[in-house]
Amino acid sequence: NTPAEILVHDDKILTVNSVNSEKSKKFINKIKPTVCISFGTGLIKKAIFDLPEFGTINIHRGIIQKYRGLDSDLWAILNNDLSSIGTTIHFIDEKFDTGDVIDQDFYSIKRNDEIFHLKYHTTMIGTKLVIKALKSIRQNNKKPENHKQVNLGSYYTAMTIEKKFEAYKLFEREKIKNAR
Repeated sequence: NTPAEILVHDDKILTVNSVNSEKSKKFINKIKPTVCISFGTGLIKKAIFDLPEFGTINIHRGIIQKYRGLDSDLWAILNNDLSSIGTTIHFIDEKFDTGDVIDQDFYSIKRNDEIFHLKYHTTMIGTKLVIKALKSIRQNNKKPENHKQVNLGSYYTAMTIEKKFEAYKLFEREKIKNAR
C-alpha cells in the first residue's frame, strides 16, 4: 500500500498507509466533513466513504460510461475513441467507478499538446467540476444533482509500457490530423 494523505480545512494532514484504516475513520469522524474528495486512491470501503454527510466524491480522469479504472485517457486513444477523453466526478460506492455521476466534461486533443499534457488537462477539468459541485453543496445544503450510471464502462487496468507506446504513436498521428 502506498501512503494516502487526507487533507482537512485547518491545514492538517493525516498520512496513513490505507485510507480505510481505523486511524482514518477516527480522524474523519472527528472533523465531521460535509463531503470528502477522492483522487488517485485505491478502493475506499463503505465504512469510510459513507462518513461525510453528503458522501465522498471521486475525480476520475476518464469518461466512466466507457473507461473505468486506470489510464482511461490512454485506453481511449488506443481504442481510437478520442471523443471519450475527459473527466467524470461521481459519488463513490462499493466498486471502482460505478457510483452516481455528478458531472463530466470532455477534452479535445490540440495540435500543440503532448501526450503528458492530457493528465494536466483532465486534472484541471476535474478541479473545475469539483469546485462547481462544492459550490452547489454550499448554496443548496444538499448533495449535488447526480444520476445513476445506465451503461457501465469496461474496467481497465494499468496500461503496459508497450501499450503506452502504441497509444503515444496514435496520439501523435491525431495531432498531425488536427494541425491541418
